[in-house]
Amino acid sequence: MLYFVAIRVMHFYENIQDVVNVKPLLNKYREDISVVYQDEKLHLYSLHAHKYLVEQVLSHGALFAHGCFGDESFLGTLKRSRTWNRRIPFQIFKSYLLRDWELNQEHTKTTVNSIFIDEKIFDKSFVNLNVHDDYFNDFQVLYKIQFKEAMNENFSLYCRFQRGIVKFSSLLYSRIGSQLANIVSFKNASCPVKKHKCFAIIIWYFHYESTNYAFIKLLKCTDNVIRTTRTDGLGNIAHSFIDRFYSVIDMNTSDLSIINVKHILHQCVIIPFYDLHLFSEVLCNYEHD
Repeated sequence: MLYFVAIRVMHFYENIQDVVNVKPLLNKYREDISVVYQDEKLHLYSLHAHKYLVEQVLSHGALFAHGCFGDESFLGTLKRSRTWNRRIPFQIFKSYLLRDWELNQEHTKTTVNSIFIDEKIFDKSFVNLNVHDDYFNDFQVLYKIQFKEAMNENFSLYCRFQRGIVKFSSLLYSRIGSQLANIVSFKNASCPVKKHKCFAIIIWYFHYESTNYAFIKLLKCTDNVIRTTRTDGLGNIAHSFIDRFYSVIDMNTSDLSIINVKHILHQCVIIPFYDLHLFSEVLCNYEHD
């Protein structure tokens, strides 16, 4: 747990003091690892290098900003740019020119807003018809209650939402390979456990009177917390970070709701933990870009 919490904090932090606070956790991890796993051979250079990891983060920033993810993603892009084993440089360059042309057609000018702020819902293709059939009647009822009118004949549903360069998907999107992008946190002043944010699964997006909305499956927040048997000062530090980064959610209880997409905060991951589910926000989506 000490190692897990320390790396989670250093990957992306909002307060530099948090990095300083987790240094004792790493030191204790290095000290006790051979005892915990009963193996003296674990004292390798890779373990020793953790002694300097906090100073590295303090000097160069969070781990996401100077890791190898960006380079690895670029190599993956190059690999996908060729389709056969002859004239590989030509294939990569041709693919680059086509992609650059497409981006220029879509974004004539890159700005700070276009990278971080600008929002749009898009993609009416690749619709999962089973999801549409399962939820559409409930959606019609909820839509009429919230907006005090029925949907017109030209009403459209959208599969994806984009804020800057971060893309969110939905259950309606049939081409999603991972469920990560449709599980989100969002601002909710009415959170039952007063965390001011809740968690949801996006079903689809739609547009109403110049505003973009998301139709969601709202999951039930709980006030449960995760605790270990460690009760010393290091345990208190670790537990405080666990409370900050992880929320215990009841996956078996949900309600359908409609929210403004501006309230969406982050994509989330779900971590099964015995009979519980921990939700953790992906605070930074840029390390592969």
